[in-house]
Amino acid sequence: MYQQVAKKLEDKYAALARNEKRIQDVHVYYCNDAYAAAQIDFDKFLVSKKLPSSNKLPSSSHGGIPDTSTMMYLQGNSSDYTRLDLLPVAVTVSGAVPSGVDGDGRQSSVELGKKAFDTKVDYAVRQIKQLTAAEKLTKREP
Repeated sequence: MYQQVAKKLEDKYAALARNEKRIQDVHVYYCNDAYAAAQIDFDKFLVSKKLPSSNKLPSSSHGGIPDTSTMMYLQGNSSDYTRLDLLPVAVTVSGAVPSGVDGDGRQSSVELGKKAFDTKVDYAVRQIKQLTAAEKLTKREP
């Protein structure tokens, strides 16, 4: 679905550029590697560090180590994104989950958040470079 949305937006900006008789200067790419592939590799990293991953508790769900750590990293010195006071109990419980936590965020940290964020950015940049290189190749072909 997201790839279709990106294609639709790319077509929209291409048509706008054609109608205005100018070079297309806006492009839209769907970079799925920044999500699934980066998450899988980050989960492997957590396992290598003996932190909870996809063993018993889903770390990559809402409130797990990747989400909570990333928000801790992005919030800087504020407490706008995470409830640090609830971190000691940020774990899935059986039955209804009033907190919304679906994972185990108790071992979250700013350092892990930086690693998770940097991994996603690295994957996105690499995929964008691949997509733009492939686009240049197809435009050169007669």
